[in-house]
Amino acid sequence: MEAAAQKQIDPKPDLTLTKDPAAIWPDALDCPDFPLQSRGAEFKPAWARADAEKRLRALSGILNGNGPLRAPTDAERAEALERHFKPRMAAIRGLREVTFETRGFPGLVGAIGTNHGDLIAEATHLRGYLRKLAVQAEQAAADAQARAERRARATLDDYRATIEAKKAEAEALADGAARYRQWLDDQRAYERLQAMPRDLEGLHQGAVAAAQELGEAAPKAPDWIETLCKPA
Repeated sequence: MEAAAQKQIDPKPDLTLTKDPAAIWPDALDCPDFPLQSRGAEFKPAWARADAEKRLRALSGILNGNGPLRAPTDAERAEALERHFKPRMAAIRGLREVTFETRGFPGLVGAIGTNHGDLIAEATHLRGYLRKLAVQAEQAAADAQARAERRARATLDDYRATIEAKKAEAEALADGAARYRQWLDDQRAYERLQAMPRDLEGLHQGAVAAAQELGEAAPKAPDWIETLCKPA
């Protein structure tokens, strides 16, 4: 009994892989959205990836049951098509026939007495739709990257052009700026020179007072004040 429990279960062919979506829609974007839109019926928005994956898991459970799965061989695919589908009548092309055709099963409909054909066609459509969503996501990511690179390139090019223009502007303004700095220095020097007589007068008065207190001759005011500090 223990040996039987440990016996490996052989994987079964996955009926949701009866047809390869890549063979039906070589360009993944050609796969119709899921669910299909019916003419005259209320519009049904395309499903999100999570919803499509959930439905595919449910279909796999119905079609395959439990246990490990594997991709079917070509012979097993042919056997599944023969067992679960039948040729449609050429004169009939109703909604059901169009649905099978749109899902990659032209000329076929589900076999009588089972709905496996309908479910296999739906699963094939879902796999093609999920492949389409993956390609769209890759394209969206590539487009976003391309836009980001274009913005970065424009920023870099604009910076380089701006730097060159600013350099030329700075060179043109340098002489004027130097003259302005000199004017500021001259203004500060002028204001300091004008204040110096007042400062020296206070110092001289203090020195005179100190000399008188000591009984010494009072120092004379410097004669250069009138020449160097004379207002222009």
